[in-house]
Amino acid sequence: MIRLYTDGAWRKKEKAAGAAAVIVSDNGKISTYHSYLGDVTNNCAELKAIRLGLKYLLSKRKTREEITIF
Repeated sequence: MIRLYTDGAWRKKEKAAGAAAVIVSDNGKISTYHSYLGDVTNNCAELKAIRLGLKYLLSKRKTREEITIF
């Protein structure tokens, strides 16, 4: 099973948002990905974080391992 941890945030004062994904493989390998999103809502940032992680996993994985999102 692959564990995908995600988070998105928005700062009103800076009008800036970001998204991050941390992927932990069965073998213990940890990969991190992040993206600056500009002025979007916190909900959009949270969803973009999930998309960021899933997009990477679906483009790079050759097997049909189970993915759990946290």
